[in-house]
Amino acid sequence: MLRQARIVVSALAATLGAAGFVSVTTDQAFAACAEAPAGTYTCIGSNSTILINETGPVTVSIGNAVTDQNATFSGPLQIASDGAITVNAAQTSASSSFDGAGRGIIILQSDSAENISVTGINTPINVRDGGISVLASTTGTTIIETVKGGTIVSGNFGISYQSRHWNAGDATITVGDTITTTGTGVNMDVAVGSGSNTVNINANVVGGIAIGSWTGRGAGKAIINIASGTTVAGNSSSTAVIWLAGVVQGTINNSGTISAVGSQRAVSFGENASSSTSTVFNNTSGARVSADPAGLAFVAGGQSPYSLTINNEAGAIVVGGVSVGRWSTVTINNAGTWTVNAAGDVYGQLTLNNSGTVTVDAGSALSANGGYAQSAGATTVNGTLSADIVLNGGTLGGSGKVIGNVSVGAGATVAPGNSVGPLSITGNASFASGSTYRVEIQGANADLLTIGGTATLAGTMQLVAGGGSYTFYTPYTVLTASGGVSGTFDTITTEGSFGVGVAAEVSYTTDSVQVKLNPGSLFGATMAAGPGGSNALSLNGISLAVAMDRAVANGADPSFLYPIYSTRDVRALNEALKTLSGEVHSVTAGLGLSAASGFLQAALDPFAAGRDPVAMPNTAGAVATSDAYASAGPAGAAPSRDANVAGRFTPDRRYAAWGQIIGSASRRDGDRHLGTSNSNSSGGHVALGIDLLISPEAVVGFGIAAGEARASLTNRLGDAKADIFQAGVYGMTRIDAFSLGAALGYASADTETTRAIPLLGAFAIKGKYRSDIWSGRIESSYRLLNVGDLAVSPYTAFTAQHIRTPGFTERDGATGLPTGLIVNSRSDTIMRTELGLRLDASTILFGQSATAFGKLGWGYYARGDNRFSASLVGLLGSTFAFQGTRSDRNTALLSTGLDIRLGPAATLGARFDGELSQNTQAYAGSATFKIRF
Repeated sequence: MLRQARIVVSALAATLGAAGFVSVTTDQAFAACAEAPAGTYTCIGSNSTILINETGPVTVSIGNAVTDQNATFSGPLQIASDGAITVNAAQTSASSSFDGAGRGIIILQSDSAENISVTGINTPINVRDGGISVLASTTGTTIIETVKGGTIVSGNFGISYQSRHWNAGDATITVGDTITTTGTGVNMDVAVGSGSNTVNINANVVGGIAIGSWTGRGAGKAIINIASGTTVAGNSSSTAVIWLAGVVQGTINNSGTISAVGSQRAVSFGENASSSTSTVFNNTSGARVSADPAGLAFVAGGQSPYSLTINNEAGAIVVGGVSVGRWSTVTINNAGTWTVNAAGDVYGQLTLNNSGTVTVDAGSALSANGGYAQSAGATTVNGTLSADIVLNGGTLGGSGKVIGNVSVGAGATVAPGNSVGPLSITGNASFASGSTYRVEIQGANADLLTIGGTATLAGTMQLVAGGGSYTFYTPYTVLTASGGVSGTFDTITTEGSFGVGVAAEVSYTTDSVQVKLNPGSLFGATMAAGPGGSNALSLNGISLAVAMDRAVANGADPSFLYPIYSTRDVRALNEALKTLSGEVHSVTAGLGLSAASGFLQAALDPFAAGRDPVAMPNTAGAVATSDAYASAGPAGAAPSRDANVAGRFTPDRRYAAWGQIIGSASRRDGDRHLGTSNSNSSGGHVALGIDLLISPEAVVGFGIAAGEARASLTNRLGDAKADIFQAGVYGMTRIDAFSLGAALGYASADTETTRAIPLLGAFAIKGKYRSDIWSGRIESSYRLLNVGDLAVSPYTAFTAQHIRTPGFTERDGATGLPTGLIVNSRSDTIMRTELGLRLDASTILFGQSATAFGKLGWGYYARGDNRFSASLVGLLGSTFAFQGTRSDRNTALLSTGLDIRLGPAATLGARFDGELSQNTQAYAGSATFKIRF
C-alpha cells in the first residue's frame, strides 16, 4: 500500500536539531520511498528531503538490490517512530549517496524499549551538517554500522548517537570506511546508568571520538576498539582526539594509531563524572599513541576522583605530557616503548611500572609521584623524571636528572649518559649486591653519576671501553655523592678492551669514585695468551715487551705509547711491537756483506772482463789455459789438449785491467718464532781492477767497486738503501794442477732506512749511518782430470767478514726530531766454508772460441748472531735486543758462466751464481764485455 507523502521544508531545521524530537502523529513518506508492505520503505531514484513518520516498527532500504536501482539524496533522510527502526543500504551496481546541504540519515525515536539498527551503510555521505544521527530514548539495543563504500565527509559530525533514556540499552558504532569531518568523527552522548557503549574503528577517522553523558552525572561503560592499520586523528577544531567525559568505566583497545597534533590531547578522561575508572591497552607492536610537545598524551580527572590505567603491552607511545588531576590516579604499565617529549602537570598520583623502554626527552618532564618501579627494559632520562625509582631489573640511563631516590636492586643497571655523559640524582642512591654500575670511558671523557645525597655501593662496576685516545695515569671521576660514599663495588669488570696492556685502577674517596688507566705488563699479557700459541708474542716481541715493562717499573711514562698498549689482543700487540722494534736495521748488514762477498769473488774470477784466463794462475781446472786464448793462435782455432802448453806460455805483458758489472737479488723468509718478517733485497755494482803478473804462475792485483743495494720488509715494516764503495787486494798462483787465490777487501756502506709506526702517527722515520765491513776470502782448486774438452776440478773456499755499525738515533723525516729508536753500535762476524766441484770446457760456438764453466758446491755458515740492541726514544731505560733472521747453516751453491772470444782483443761473457737453502734464495748475475789493449 502506497501512502501519501508530504514534503516538510520550513520546519526541517527545528525537526533535525540535536535535541529535538518529532511528534509522530501520521504516516508520511515521499512517493520515491515506496511502502510495501506496511512499515517497509524502499527508496530509489532521486530524492530531496524525505520524512518518514511511523507509529510502529519501520524498515527503510536505501536502493533496491533486486531491481539494481540506487537512490541519491540531495537532502536528509529522516525516520521517526516509537517502534523499532531498521535502516539498511542495498548492494547495487551504482552506489547510493547523500550529497546535500543538510544531513545524511536521521533517526528519531521516542520513549520505548525497541531496537535501532542502521547497518550495512555502503553509501557515500557528503553533507554539510552531519552524516548519521540517531536521537533515541530507548532501553533497546542500538547498532550503527558503515561498511566499505560508506565514507562520510561532513562539515559537522560523522556519526552521532544520543540516548536520553535514563536506563538506555547497549549501543555499538562500527566505522567500516573513512570518516572525515570538521567536527567530531564519532560522537556518543548517553544518559546515566546506560549500558555498554562500544565504538569499533576499522577505518581512518578524522575528527576524533567523543563519548560523554548529557546528564553530567556519569554514564555506563564505554569501549573503543581501534583496529590495526587505522588512524584516529583530530582536526583543526579538536581539543582531544579521544574524549571520555562522564563515563563510569572506559576501555580503549588500540592496535592502530591515535594521533594528536599541535596542542591537542591524545586521550582525555574523567570530566563530568563523580568517579570513574578507565583502561587503555596498546595491544600490538604496531599500536601507537602520539602527541606533539605542545599537547598532552593523557589527561585524567577533573573535579572528581578518576582512575586511569595505561597498559602499553607492545606498542609505542610518543607523548607530550601526562596531566593528572588533584583527586585522580594514573598507573602506567609499560612493556613497549614510551617517549615523553614535553612536560605535564601531575597534581594527583602517577605510578609507572616499566618493563619496556621509557625515554624522557631533553627539555621534557615526567612526574611519577606514586613511585616508579622497573622490572626489566630501560629508562633513559634526558629531561627530568620526578620519582623515587626502584630498579629490580633493566637499565636506568640518560643525561638528565632524577628528582628523588634511586634503589638499584640485583639484576638492575645504572648507566649514565647516552654513550658517554652525566646523569644526576637529587636524592640518595643505593646499589645492592648483584647490581651493576656501568661506566663508559671514551677518550678523555667518562660517564659521571652525580648524587645529591648519599651513595651506598655494592655489586659490580662495569667499565666499558668506548675507544678514542686515552692517556695513562689521568683520573676519571665517575661518581660523586654530596652526602658521602659508603662501601665499595664488589667486582670490577671490563666490557671490550682498553688494550691488552692496559690495567684499570678504581679508587674511592669520601665523596667520589675514580678510575685510572695504567700501563699493565706487556710480558704478562703474552703469558696470559699461553706460550707458543698463535696469539703468543714472538721472542723479539717478548724482548721489547720486557724492556717496556722494566722502564715503566722504574718510573718511565709510556703515555705516548698508549696506542701500542691499547691493541685489542696479543696478536695485534705482536704486530704493533714489530712496527716499534725497527726490524729493518737487522737486514741492512746483509746489504754490505752481500756486496763485499760479490766483490771478493769478482776479484778472484779468472774470467773477469779484460783478463786473459790463459794468463791467470787460478784456472787449474780450465781447459782454456791451453792455447785457446794464446795471442799467437788464430781466433777460431780449436783448442789443443797438450798439457805442456800451459807451462810453455810466456805472456806478452806483465799487467792487465779488468772489469765486471754485478747484479744480485735475494729473498729471505722470516722466522715466526723470532718474530721476523720476510725480506727482499737487490743490488748493482761495478768492479774494476788491475792485475800484475809477478811470475808465470802468480798474479797480484788491486780492485775497487761502487754500487747500490736495497732491501725491504714485507707488511711495509721498512725499507733500506745503501751506497757502497769497496777496495781490495788479491793474489793468485798456480803450481802444476793446484791453484790458490786469496783476497782482502774493505767496504764502506752509507745506509739510510725509512719505516713507519702507524699507531703513533709516524710515517717517515729515518735512520742514517755508515757501516765498515772487512772481508777476506781464500779459495783453492785442483785439476783432477781432463776428459776431452772437459776438465774436472774439486775446489774449496773460506770467507770471513766482519761488520761494524756505529750507534745512531732515528729521526722524524719531516721535523728532524728524534723519533723511534736509539740504536746502539754493534759488530758482527760471519764465516762461510765451501766445498764443491768445478767443470770447465772449451769449444767452438758460432765459429768463435768459447769457454764455459759450471760449479756446484755446499756452503756451511758459522753464523753471526745478526743482533742489535736499542731503546725507545722517550722511554728511559727501555733497552732491548732484537734478533734478526740469520742465514741457514747449510746452503747449496751453484754457478755457471760462458765467455766467447769475439776477436784477438775482445771477449763477451755472462755469469750466474745462486745460493739456495731452506729460508734463503739468493741470485747474482753479471754480463761482461772485455777488450785487451
